[in-house]
Amino acid sequence: MSRALCELQAQLYSVNHNDGLVAQDGRQLTIAEFFRKRKRESRNDFSEKTLKTTCTSKANTPTGNKSKLEGNFPTSKELASLSENMLRSRCNVGYRAKYIIGVAEMVEKGRLKLEEIENEVFDITLSKKVIQKLQKLKGIGQFASKNIVMCLGDYRHIPIDSETINHLCLVHGKKKGKEGSARKDVKEVYDKYAPYQCLAYWFEHCEFYEKQLDEEMSKLSPSSYHKVSSSYLSKNTPQN
Repeated sequence: MSRALCELQAQLYSVNHNDGLVAQDGRQLTIAEFFRKRKRESRNDFSEKTLKTTCTSKANTPTGNKSKLEGNFPTSKELASLSENMLRSRCNVGYRAKYIIGVAEMVEKGRLKLEEIENEVFDITLSKKVIQKLQKLKGIGQFASKNIVMCLGDYRHIPIDSETINHLCLVHGKKKGKEGSARKDVKEVYDKYAPYQCLAYWFEHCEFYEKQLDEEMSKLSPSSYHKVSSSYLSKNTPQN
């Protein structure tokens, strides 16, 4: 999903900077033409292999040579310019498309000020209020809000999902239970690292997958990112 959003950003950047999308015959495509063509060809099958053979972009290459599409995460302006159907089909975000575009529009209209949120995160008296404020936005729950404040530099809150629960079970020998019991386990294991609980968790998490995959995370190819998940390991690890 994240990779698809970054590929989309490269395409949007290319069009917005008059660089265009280049088809195999050399003709430049508009972003609308590109998506119409892809829909006809593969009924929304936007695989990496197909992207390589369908179009290339010069937007993010210093030499201007044709290359695989690579970009940054889309800006709020770029996301707000999309339709829900386009975002849903292009990036496989499903029902989240509505919420992603809704938040992007709030930012662009000035109803959501990201700078204020960023400043409040670093005020220890306001950090919990920041999480509450984020959770009032449609589509953002506890997991997403804690990931957001982590990305902004507040590492005291560990987002909990099935991956966290599996980690507690495999690395710390905790019994697999519901989110409520996982929260207690998280506090027991990581509170000693305060205020860097989430950094400690991610250090352990990366170390665990490096051992399982026998490869350093910093050297992992983007095509192998999907391997960093408990669901992948459970399907591809030989059973004793």
